[in-house]
Amino acid sequence: MTVRKSGGFKLVFNPETLSINVGKSKEANLQIVAVDSFTGTVGLKVVTLPTGFTVKIFSKTVNVGDSTKVRISVSDTVTPGTYSVVLEGVSGSLANTVTLTVTKIPFNYELAISPSSKTVIKGTPVKIIVKTVTTSGDPEKILLNVLGLPAGTTIAYSKNPVMSDETTEISIDTSNLVGNYNIVIKGKSTGGIEKSHVFILTVKEEFIYAIKVQPTNIEIKQGETATFVIQISLIKGEAKTVKLSLTGLPGGIAYSFNPSTLKPPGSSTLTINAGSAKGVFTLIVKASSDDKEETATLTLTIKEKKCIVATATYGSELSPEVMFLRKFRDNIVLSTYSGQRFYAAFNAFYYSWSPYFAQFMHQNPWTKTPMKIILYPLILGLHVASTLSMPLIDINPEMGVYFAGALSSIFIGIFYFTPAAYIVWRLLRKRTTKIRLNDMVKYIMLSLLAFVMLSMLAMFMRIDILLTFATSGYVLSIIALTSSVLVKSINYILKRISFN
Repeated sequence: MTVRKSGGFKLVFNPETLSINVGKSKEANLQIVAVDSFTGTVGLKVVTLPTGFTVKIFSKTVNVGDSTKVRISVSDTVTPGTYSVVLEGVSGSLANTVTLTVTKIPFNYELAISPSSKTVIKGTPVKIIVKTVTTSGDPEKILLNVLGLPAGTTIAYSKNPVMSDETTEISIDTSNLVGNYNIVIKGKSTGGIEKSHVFILTVKEEFIYAIKVQPTNIEIKQGETATFVIQISLIKGEAKTVKLSLTGLPGGIAYSFNPSTLKPPGSSTLTINAGSAKGVFTLIVKASSDDKEETATLTLTIKEKKCIVATATYGSELSPEVMFLRKFRDNIVLSTYSGQRFYAAFNAFYYSWSPYFAQFMHQNPWTKTPMKIILYPLILGLHVASTLSMPLIDINPEMGVYFAGALSSIFIGIFYFTPAAYIVWRLLRKRTTKIRLNDMVKYIMLSLLAFVMLSMLAMFMRIDILLTFATSGYVLSIIALTSSVLVKSINYILKRISFN
């Protein structure tokens, strides 16, 4: 600040220096300060004003001791730099001047883009938001340019050029693009200042795949298993994970995919356990990936397994006894995973001989009456098992079917195996004295416990073959345990009678 004193006052700017953007204005406070108790009024005027500057003095006559505002404006044409504005104050014969230093700030800006990268499917438009921010100086026009794309790529701007502090949107057509691109978004101001950002664009081919099922038609019987091969082929694009699902199955039928998800090309095995269901079912296999889904159709025919021996014995499939046996099989045995796996073993055993035996009965009708007598204990035992296990089946079907199996096995052990077991034991006892019933009961109980634990493990891990083996062992162990305990009891009673 320069103050030239020629009387009883002086001029003081606050602040003494102003920094102004081009095209903008700022104000400073001009104070009239008395010297040696001087009083009076002071007239103000501009004596030095650079080109492109304008000055507004809010009060051109000010009392000593008071102040006024002074506004300095700088036009767009002024070159950035430092300039001096000089004002003079006159009071009678006294005059003083004061200098205000003004700095014009040069223009600068920042360029920002959002997002900084994107991955799209070929043909999907890419939108990039470009924002310009003035960091110093006055706003200028900024021309945007996109570099790094193949010739012929369509690029559209919502606005170009833009003034700094404005936002625009760049749209890129990816119809002819595939691959990775480091795109440079470049801005150049009117004054030649350049800024740029890199936008990473990844364009992928559309993921197209196909699904095929082999075979498309399978016929099985209740309790049996059907297997289909699901093939997923890659037609185009980069493979993504495909998830498989199945619709169209009635309740009570279990199915699984192995694996349930895959990246094409690949295949999965669909396994369907028929359970107690019967009929013709049109099933839809779905392969889903993101928003894309492909389907294939297959037909599953489930036929009823006939109770061959019981039908031959009672003469009709509609007889109460046959109807009950089918109901026990469908509603209890085949209603659970464990029951289905046991039935797989029983089914293989039963149908290995029953057709021939039923044929023998048809050729020899006299066998029907003895067979009814033989089957009566079995039907009675199944009735008891069904009645007592149904409440538990309603709560926990798996536990219920094990309970029903135990009761059924006990009746089978009592009426069918105990007599034969006693005869065999007596014959063996005549040849050796090493056979002890107590040891047999203990070993069978340990085997039963092992089969129960093995069944739980197989159920948890969904290992079909292991569960078939474990449930079969569970049933046979209970039959053997029942027979052994009864043989032991009979032997004890006979000894007491003999002793008396």
